[in-house]
Amino acid sequence: MPFLSTKITLLSLYILTFFVIQNTFVACQDFKPERVHLVDSYQGNYLFRGNEPIIGGKTFAYAELNQAMIKILQDYQFEVPTTFQLIDLNFLNGFTNEEYGNIKVEENWFKDYSQSQNFFHWPIYGSVTNPEMYTEDVRTEKALTFDNWDGDRITPRLKITYDLLHKVETLPKFIYFHCEAGSDRTGEFAGCYKMLHFGWDYQQVIKYDTEIAGRKMVIFNSNHLQWYCYYLKENLNMNISCELEY
Repeated sequence: MPFLSTKITLLSLYILTFFVIQNTFVACQDFKPERVHLVDSYQGNYLFRGNEPIIGGKTFAYAELNQAMIKILQDYQFEVPTTFQLIDLNFLNGFTNEEYGNIKVEENWFKDYSQSQNFFHWPIYGSVTNPEMYTEDVRTEKALTFDNWDGDRITPRLKITYDLLHKVETLPKFIYFHCEAGSDRTGEFAGCYKMLHFGWDYQQVIKYDTEIAGRKMVIFNSNHLQWYCYYLKENLNMNISCELEY
């Protein structure tokens, strides 16, 4: 019973803190083209990150999002396809009415255009605990079992994303993943992707996201990113550093 009480207290603290942080940093906002960035590409398919592609809380910013992604490809001097399919990876968790409303706006847009298969709702929450709180033995054990307790389901979702990017079809793909601000939940997922597929260290991905967001990542998401780093190190024997240099 004491253990259960502790878990309930931690969960309550997490929810309360989440709402405070979300209202402070990641309140619902209009689409911002400057927050769109290219993450990866493969044979005419492209993977982007950014913020919520909605204007005025009611309208899916399809044209504005496409324009932002195309401009990036032009800046990189990539060949821009005349037509492509948009795939939306949405990380909103719907804890607030605004987020829930935004989820429905995106979902309904894809339904209206008979493209429901291209909308993925993948809520991201992060981790309450930081790996550095534990002794090395306990941290290693938790890292080895990461897939068993990972509520963000990072491993299978990264695989789906990678497979979507690398499956070449007649119509090229523009894959866009996002949360509200395009900084924290988005930064967590982008950082995990960069560590797994580019071999970046934890320090590198934190620096990368800070430069994009203009501020530090919310602690829950940086915690989860660091846990995933230890997972890669312990499970896949990747030679990456999972510590921050202050």
